[in-house]
Amino acid sequence: MTDPITSVSDHPLLQKSESFLSSRKNSNVLIDILGNFDNVEIIEEPHILALQNIFLDVISKDLLNLNELNEGDPEYKYRKWLIDCYSKALAKINLVLCFSSSQIIQIQALDTLLKLLVMEGRLDIDDGGSASNQSNVSFPEQALNDIVKSLVTCNKPIGHLTPKLNEYMAFKNFHANLWKSLAVFAKLKNNPSAQTMENVLTLIDSFPKDKALLPKADYRKKSKPSNEDRALSMAVKKVWTWSVQHHKPKMLKQLLITVLEHFIHLLHEPLSLSDFLVDSLNTGGATSLLALQGIFVLVQKHNMDYPNIYAKLYSMTTATIFTTKYKARFFYLLDLFLTSTHLPELLVAAFVKRLSRLALVAPPQDILILLPFIGNLLIRHPGLKKLMNRPTGGSVDTDPYNMEEKDPTLSQAVDSSLWEVKSLQQHVLPSIAAAANFINNPLPSVEWDLSTRLDCTANDLFNKERKKKMKTVAVTFERPVSLNVPRCIGFTDFWEL
Repeated sequence: MTDPITSVSDHPLLQKSESFLSSRKNSNVLIDILGNFDNVEIIEEPHILALQNIFLDVISKDLLNLNELNEGDPEYKYRKWLIDCYSKALAKINLVLCFSSSQIIQIQALDTLLKLLVMEGRLDIDDGGSASNQSNVSFPEQALNDIVKSLVTCNKPIGHLTPKLNEYMAFKNFHANLWKSLAVFAKLKNNPSAQTMENVLTLIDSFPKDKALLPKADYRKKSKPSNEDRALSMAVKKVWTWSVQHHKPKMLKQLLITVLEHFIHLLHEPLSLSDFLVDSLNTGGATSLLALQGIFVLVQKHNMDYPNIYAKLYSMTTATIFTTKYKARFFYLLDLFLTSTHLPELLVAAFVKRLSRLALVAPPQDILILLPFIGNLLIRHPGLKKLMNRPTGGSVDTDPYNMEEKDPTLSQAVDSSLWEVKSLQQHVLPSIAAAANFINNPLPSVEWDLSTRLDCTANDLFNKERKKKMKTVAVTFERPVSLNVPRCIGFTDFWEL
């Protein structure tokens, strides 16, 4: 069996690249290698590696530099020819990256383009220092612009390419210049296809989830933004404006996730996202849950004024939440919104009752989230302890709480009682029945930790119950303790002994 590594190294194109590097007399083989790129579909890894070997060596020897040379010199003409060949090579490899049907070939094309980019720009690994410590290097912006254009205009998803791109995020200025390249593309592309929009969002989502894109020293000292900082902020703003204008309805969730993980932290004016987030919040479903997180960040960190935010939260707290993908995210955010101990008791009481009602219809794993959540709200607001055992708070038929009332402060929840929690003490699952017993005892001084329960699934609950060792197992008949037939079964009505 032939060794694949040996077979690749013995490829004629790689041998030609070696002959090119061995002597300038063999320079014409470069034209032969470039001529093999006329048909993208027949390109194999050796085709790309041959160009990579040649131009990595050419760049390392500074043969693309025309400084201090006269136009009439043979060396000038040779280097001028190399520069022309290099431009053609980059263009051909970019075509392979964009149009090849083979994922392996696309990955190799991207790897080669990035290696040439790093070598051309003499990029160093980012050591986390401030901008003043960075070497004065001209970043090959046009080369990166072409790579980004090839990636996002690809006619199929590019998820398999982003891991290779992430390998180069450690290089100085690479991450920031990706944003600038996207901004350049956005300026030139006025009517992107759905696949292009999807690729743009996929590319952004692959960026590191790092809020400190700019030098750390600038954040600590809060100094005046540098020209580079302003250029980055402007690039992010352009990409955001373009994305929100051209995104397709089916991409709304993906765009919201991109907003939460990238745009909201990098935009110079995050409040410019407010209209988009409010419109998304009113859409309903899982989209509203994602928008809610963005609004929370704007309210908490940027003093966004959102009237009736708690009424909107109250309307979102319905049984449909248990079937959404972002259920844990919603309960986490709801807990954050209700963290303040200065909220009106009328408002908090409405949420307590709404959660109690939902616990009656929730899946078992979600009941184990709701019960400690209710307990935590009672701990934060001691005045609501009267709901725990109020004899005049009504029952199923006489409960004064109006769940249909849209305004939580008018729901009369504060006049009710938590009979729903008491009913859960009879739940078939012992873990739920035990959790509901908190209402019969004095509340602890420390809140229950919800974070350990948010990701609980039905399988987790089943496995936990399955591992328990039972002293007595429930059965569907009365165990005989003697030879006599148990009286309660009624056998004597149908049999004679």
